[in-house]
Amino acid sequence: MTLPPKKPMSRPQPCNPELKEKLMQTPAKKAWEKVGFCKHHGFNIPLASVWSKESCGIGEFFDLIPLIDWCQSIDFQVIQLLPLNDSGLDNSPYNCVSSCALNPVYISLRKLPNLTEDQQIELNGFKRYVALQRVAYHSVLNLKLEFLRKYFDETFKIDAPFESFIDEFDWLKPYGIFKVLKDKYAHQEWKHWRQEDQEPTPEHLDTLFETHKSDVLFYIFCQYIAFTQLKEVRCYAESKEILLKGDIPILISRESVDVWHFRSEFIESYEVGAHPDVYNRDGQNWQFPAYNWKEMKKNGFRIWRQRLTFAQEFYHLYRLDHVLGFYRFWVIPKGKLAKNGLYSPKSLSTALKQGEEILTSLLEMSEMLPIAEDLGEVPVEVRENLGKIGVCGTRVLLWEYHKFIWVRYSKSEDFTPLSVCTVSTHDSEPLRLWWKTFTRLGKAYCHNRKLKYCRKLTNPLLLKLLKESHSAPSLFSINLLGEYLDLIPGYTWDSPIDNRINVPGLEDFSNWSFRFRPSIEEITSHQKLAEIMRELTLLEEDPPR
Repeated sequence: MTLPPKKPMSRPQPCNPELKEKLMQTPAKKAWEKVGFCKHHGFNIPLASVWSKESCGIGEFFDLIPLIDWCQSIDFQVIQLLPLNDSGLDNSPYNCVSSCALNPVYISLRKLPNLTEDQQIELNGFKRYVALQRVAYHSVLNLKLEFLRKYFDETFKIDAPFESFIDEFDWLKPYGIFKVLKDKYAHQEWKHWRQEDQEPTPEHLDTLFETHKSDVLFYIFCQYIAFTQLKEVRCYAESKEILLKGDIPILISRESVDVWHFRSEFIESYEVGAHPDVYNRDGQNWQFPAYNWKEMKKNGFRIWRQRLTFAQEFYHLYRLDHVLGFYRFWVIPKGKLAKNGLYSPKSLSTALKQGEEILTSLLEMSEMLPIAEDLGEVPVEVRENLGKIGVCGTRVLLWEYHKFIWVRYSKSEDFTPLSVCTVSTHDSEPLRLWWKTFTRLGKAYCHNRKLKYCRKLTNPLLLKLLKESHSAPSLFSINLLGEYLDLIPGYTWDSPIDNRINVPGLEDFSNWSFRFRPSIEEITSHQKLAEIMRELTLLEEDPPR
């Protein structure tokens, strides 16, 4: 990879001593010491969307290696990944069947040890899926599982490291048994299984394990390989001084091993969603079961402890999804419209106490630094409480405005350092589509920033937005990789809608099937792109206030 010579860097810049001292007095102090108190620049990707010459139909764990090298070469410090959890037959990574397990679809098959020549030739058949504009998730998943099963039966040898892996993580056996039962019952909801399989006793779990041992061990083997590969990626990232940021979904599917195995820690008669607002008059019912926080506390928040213990094997920091839910959820009677719901707990003061207690417990469970997704109608008291704990919030540049008779945008230079600044999210329109859709807001942004408004988002305006996000006082500036690629002709799809990752609430094949147009090899060797991104890191003139 040939890159232009590096320009003098304005980093590393120390954090304001007062801010550092303040953070060192919070429950998050150990995590901050690990991550560091200076400005961090990064990009965000759905791993499924990247592809390389080595990929087998979808982005894979070892595709991160060249991205780590590239990240270092452009003076970025963070690669953020959208969730990598096993989501079963659903290609949405936020609908996981296990709060811990990694999705085997991301395993780098070409990196499996002791591949035979016939197996290597067989992998060439995956190339046809890389040529598609959209990720063929289900086809690739089925083919990968078939290949892995054959490899497990014919090539893999159970050894001491594999057995130690099983002993280290006690969620593996229930997960493997659950996956086998899902296969046995043709993926029916577990409430339709035989009663003894719906609510298995410890003795019955042992019986199931022995009865289906080979199949259970296959699913554990998939986790072992995924764990080994992603752990190697983390070690490589550390050797290059790059931080990996994970994503921990707050909610867990009703059809998950967690709900099946830890029934008492969920309130299955209630679902979680969002209250009615001007955008959704009936509100939103996300159809995820509500947590029984009291029962969870009684059990030492074991589900969260085991998922964070596993996640910290790979990540240095993580996005804490829908942080408001730790304070209070909008809970809805199962099957009802969201407008029939209510906040639990009702009292904001009780909610603040609950949220602080839970988040403080999470901080004690791992050395990872959480960064809260606190978007939407979040009470100011919650954001103040996050600051008190030492947890960053999120600021989306084009969402930070006050609406009176006219729209007035907040000044990005006034953003709190205890935040991550970004220009878009995986759930929102990419910038060019947003600019086309929300013309009034685009005009207001240009007026407030004393810029000439253009109906079409030009490259200079796009670059201005990216520069503003990276020059904000926020300790983290992280944008979707696609927003940077959009500066290079031919590096994004011609129709802006084809560059969108997800439309919340829409059940459509296009959701979570986005694929980057250029390969990793093309991205990492483009000199102009590298030069633009490197210059974005040279904008800080003063340390964060």
